[in-house]
Amino acid sequence: MVKASGSLDKTEACFSCLNRPQLVLKGFPSSTLNLIKIILEELEKSNQWTNEHPEEVAKILSKELGILEKPLLETTKRRKYGLQKIDQHVIQVQQDLADTFYQLKLFPRKVDVISSVEQNPKWLPANFEK
Repeated sequence: MVKASGSLDKTEACFSCLNRPQLVLKGFPSSTLNLIKIILEELEKSNQWTNEHPEEVAKILSKELGILEKPLLETTKRRKYGLQKIDQHVIQVQQDLADTFYQLKLFPRKVDVISSVEQNPKWLPANFEK
């Protein structure tokens, strides 16, 4: 399981929880592993550009969202966009949230987050932070 911080343009192909999109790649056929690796590498290049060009990001977001540039610039500067491997802390936070949703009867059954986490998947790019 990989957490993707940032944006996939206007396409949302992932589950979002607490404003943190979660990109879950489990159970994909082995024929797609190389494609997934390429997508993650390109996404990381996009994230790197975003981190290096906060002024341009703020301009783009301002136009798209209809929000003033200044607060978007401050927000963009505070945030580090990038991919990171999900660790035990993130899993526990997600589990606590899932348990809360279950207790509030927002989920019909208990969710076991750890069962959805693939440890050391083959589709991770070589330069991916561990």
